[in-house]
Amino acid sequence: MGYSKQDIKIAKKIFEGSIKEGNIETSRLFSIISTVKKMKPNKALNILQALLKEVVSFYKKQTLLVESSLPLEQSYLSEIKRIFERKIGRPLTIVFKENKTLIGGIKIKLDDNVWDYSVNQSLEVFKERANG
Repeated sequence: MGYSKQDIKIAKKIFEGSIKEGNIETSRLFSIISTVKKMKPNKALNILQALLKEVVSFYKKQTLLVESSLPLEQSYLSEIKRIFERKIGRPLTIVFKENKTLIGGIKIKLDDNVWDYSVNQSLEVFKERANG
């Protein structure tokens, strides 16, 4: 990336200023972005890149990604969401993705954590144990 520690500090302050009650207040964020865009192009670009990283990180922490080789019923997805919300103590957004590379089972991602309950993973574990 090309941004400095100062750019990261500015981006974090901008981001923190756009959070209200645990959610991004988009109108406030876009207003601040408009102001940043008036800065020198390189400086603005560096700050905006650092800000984008903050926004992506924020959404990764709030989005529960569930993958399966077949579509899942909404009641099943709701139950997964409920379990994880209770476990981490905050509301989550759930996103379902059909993943044909999974033989069976499910894979769940939240931020940088992955829970892999797929047949693929079970076969991989079996293979590792068999080899040694």
